[in-house]
Parts: sequence; C-alpha cells; structure tokens
Amino acid sequence: MACATEKDTTKASTDDEREKMREKMETSIKKWNSLKTADKEKVYKILEEREAADQKLLDQLVTLGVMDQKDVSEIKMHRKEMMDDLKKSGMFPLVGQKRHRGSCDCQKEKREE
Repeated sequence: MACATEKDTTKASTDDEREKMREKMETSIKKWNSLKTADKEKVYKILEEREAADQKLLDQLVTLGVMDQKDVSEIKMHRKEMMDDLKKSGMFPLVGQKRHRGSCDCQKEKREE
C-alpha cells in the first residue's frame, strides 16, 4: 500500500509543479502581450540570428554527409514558415511551438485579437 501512496504523492507533486509552470507561463505571456512592437522586434531579431546559426549547422551536417540536402531544405522551409507565423501573430516566442500552441488561455486571446 505504501507504493500507491508514494505514487499519489509523486503525481500530486508533479501536478503542482505543472500548475505553477502554467501560471508562470501565463504571467509571462501577459507581460509579452503588453510589450511595444519595437521591443518584440528586438526579441525576434535575436531569434532570427539564432535561426541563422542553426541553418549554418544544418548546412555543415549536409557537407559532412550526416544529413540529406533535401531533408535539410524541407527543415529550413518549415522553420522559416514557423518564424514568419510567429512574427505575424505576435505570439510569445517560447510558447509558439506547435505542441504548445493554444495550451494557454492568454495565447488564445492574443490570436483572436
């Protein structure tokens, strides 16, 4: 019976941590949504610089024969579309990933505006 109690305690602890992270993320998103466009552009510029470095990495992996050029081209195209969508939507960049999209009510509010 002790095992079940430990499991329950661990699950409750994990659920509590998830709730805390969700609350922190919602707070961050609300702060992001209140930023001026110029401030958001500064963040997007840094993201674009990071993306440029990632693309160089992908190119090097092709050069070394680790990855196929066709696959890398598709990855680059997909990542560019994601960056364009992110900037167009004005969404908080750390939540804009597909698996997190719409997981937070304040992100939904931003998209509906």
